[in-house]
Amino acid sequence: MRNTAWLLPVAILGAAMWVACSSSSDTGAAGAGGSKAGAGGTQTGGQAGTAGKGGTSGTGGATGGAAGTGGATGGAAGTGGATGGAAGTGGATGGAAGTGGTVTCKDITASGFKADSTYAFAEGVVAPNLDNADTDQLTIELFEANGFTQKAGTFDLSAGDDANYETCNHCVLVRTDYPNDGSQPPTKTFYVESGSAEFTEVTSPPTGQMKVKLTNVKLIEVTVDSTTYHSTPVPGGECLTLASADVNTVPTSVDAGTPCAKATDCGNVNAMVCDPKTATCQPFGCDNANPPKTCAATELCVSQDENAVVGACYTKCTPMTGTECGATSECLSFGYAQTEGGCYAKGTGTADAACNPADSVVNSGCVAGYRCMSADPGDGGSVNVCTQMCDYFGATPTCAASGQSCWVGGYCATGGGDPAAVGAPCTTTENFCAPQGGAYRGLCAKADADAAVNTCIKICRMSVPGDCTSPLSCKDVLTVGGTPITDIGLCMP
Repeated sequence: MRNTAWLLPVAILGAAMWVACSSSSDTGAAGAGGSKAGAGGTQTGGQAGTAGKGGTSGTGGATGGAAGTGGATGGAAGTGGATGGAAGTGGATGGAAGTGGTVTCKDITASGFKADSTYAFAEGVVAPNLDNADTDQLTIELFEANGFTQKAGTFDLSAGDDANYETCNHCVLVRTDYPNDGSQPPTKTFYVESGSAEFTEVTSPPTGQMKVKLTNVKLIEVTVDSTTYHSTPVPGGECLTLASADVNTVPTSVDAGTPCAKATDCGNVNAMVCDPKTATCQPFGCDNANPPKTCAATELCVSQDENAVVGACYTKCTPMTGTECGATSECLSFGYAQTEGGCYAKGTGTADAACNPADSVVNSGCVAGYRCMSADPGDGGSVNVCTQMCDYFGATPTCAASGQSCWVGGYCATGGGDPAAVGAPCTTTENFCAPQGGAYRGLCAKADADAAVNTCIKICRMSVPGDCTSPLSCKDVLTVGGTPITDIGLCMP
């Protein structure tokens, strides 16, 4: 499955499958050799010798080869075709080839389309069932490859980049025995060979929300390369035909002023947002269009839903030290560096109370000084509790609970680190080091590729040169789960 981002804590980030078959009106291709004259019979006035044969007929071919001059035997009929003609006398034309065989495509319908919550896909259920008892799925996948920008219009699905799953921007596929959770690979995959798609509503960058009408679509069985996503027709494979399908995965917007806690409460997340200042549905405040709709200089544009390409305007604030949010709101950091954040209404959850960040995009869910986050940042957020915030880059960050330290990202948690000071060799397998002023200030890492042991290296903010002492500077060498971290780094030469 081909894949394709916007800002924390409510941000979103920003291949294709095909089949060879013949429909009932298709004619078999001419067989190799069916157009050649028999050896020894092509020379005018040449020796008769052994009589030349007519050209070898092609399998399901078009025209049998002409008999050689002076030849005896006419061309054989094509496989599956009519009887070949009589032997040529003195080079008569061989018999006509037979008509190729035919394959009938299966007619299908598709309905119940829903927007995919992860990719820019719309997925519907195919009828009738094609293989086994499991669901067969028709998917429309949208991309913006090779400089293409998604827009309304009618597109030929057999033309240009759309002709192969590897390069398509409007990809239409059917996968048989393919549950929505992707828990098993499809039994067969079909990719569009012909047809059109009329888009009346679509976003750029694309999401799973779209309005499109598919017309006269033919799909052929394919295999898909797992690395390049190049789709290759299966020789003699099956084919499907879809007369038409109306796809609408765009929710209806609710009235402005309707109370909300998250973007989906407002219906169409690409038309409405949950306003962080009023907790009511309002028209979106910002986007990435050309020209873009922007927030005020004192605000930040934040996407509230993974299917949204628009955002809401949050009051900009400085975490831990700023006063921009007022008494009823909390400044939540949008990164590890804690240099920028947005104002969220305070919640009611106390220390260690269970919470769910997905419950609201406008409320912290927790009382002052706490934010809803994973109880263990390494567990993927399976358990979330109200966690005390702290000023990691401050001189003396404090945590209320005994035994807790301030960790990078600005939260209090228990756990130990390596006792090594910045610049000293690490002596344990712990990742963090340099305990100082209530926080672990460094990371155990190799200072260079040739280093024999890990050294405690100071963590720094990319936007604050003073965090590192010359000749060192802050290098963006850190990642989380393979994703680069852009706002903090390590003090290195």
